[in-house]
Amino acid sequence: MVNFKNTSGSGRYGMHSGNFKCKNLEVDQSFFLGGNSISLSSRSLLFVNSSNTASGDGKTWETAYITLQEAVTAAVDFDTILIAPNSIETVAAGGIAITQEGLRILGANGSPGRQSSGLKCTGTAAMFVITGDRVEIAGLHLSQRGAYTCVQIGSASDGGVYGTWIHHCNLNGYSTGTYGVSGYAQTADTVNLCVEDCYFSSFVTASIHVNGTGDSYARNVIRVASDAIGIDIKKTGGTRAEGMIVDNLLYGITGSGSIGIKLAGNITAGNMIIARNLLSGSWNTAITQSTGLNGVENYEASSTGGSLIDTSS
Repeated sequence: MVNFKNTSGSGRYGMHSGNFKCKNLEVDQSFFLGGNSISLSSRSLLFVNSSNTASGDGKTWETAYITLQEAVTAAVDFDTILIAPNSIETVAAGGIAITQEGLRILGANGSPGRQSSGLKCTGTAAMFVITGDRVEIAGLHLSQRGAYTCVQIGSASDGGVYGTWIHHCNLNGYSTGTYGVSGYAQTADTVNLCVEDCYFSSFVTASIHVNGTGDSYARNVIRVASDAIGIDIKKTGGTRAEGMIVDNLLYGITGSGSIGIKLAGNITAGNMIIARNLLSGSWNTAITQSTGLNGVENYEASSTGGSLIDTSS
């Protein structure tokens, strides 16, 4: 039995018994099932297509927003934003702040190498600044063309962000961007950050630059720029909280300042795993390795003057 209440002068009012079928049902206050109230939290699906000629309400592909910023502004906790295959959208120089908990931003990239859902930013700040917990970013091509970070986690005022998941993205520093994924100034704790199945290229300082607890970096392909770092993890002293760097391919490790994987300070405690990574520089040159932990079953090709795995600095 359904109780219809009409407060707007349209629709149905009263009790309905028997079978009930409707095409769309909208509940704007309370929903009762078997006499029990069910709380309904917003779980909206928002659409972005920069190829559209004008912005709509973001509720369908036909009425999609034309900028990601519009969708992020409209989104609340646990919403999902879908970005269509598009001509590359230009993000404002100040970037996009993501503060909602559980927000998902999903593009159409089927693999980390594709560039179908693209955003670029000639930044005066990071392209994305994530301070909300449990944010997911996937399937996007992100090009930071200013001397800033592509995806920054945490801020000067938010030093701990939990459960960020970045996967199947193509991140390009355009030989200008400083970092691909970074915890703010390596002081924000990127707790349980997962960066998986991504492709990084052309970041002038480091592709991944963090200081996190329980982080995981797996199956990424990283083209290390000359005299740059692939994965740079900083901790205080020698202790490493649990974490993993596994199954990554890092290549182009050339120049005296170039490092594949860097851990600040020799590891003396903790249980970080560095395993099954493939690291290479240029052909036909001697392999250079630093002192300290090399991890387990990491495979080194050749390097030109830099360090493949460095835990001594």
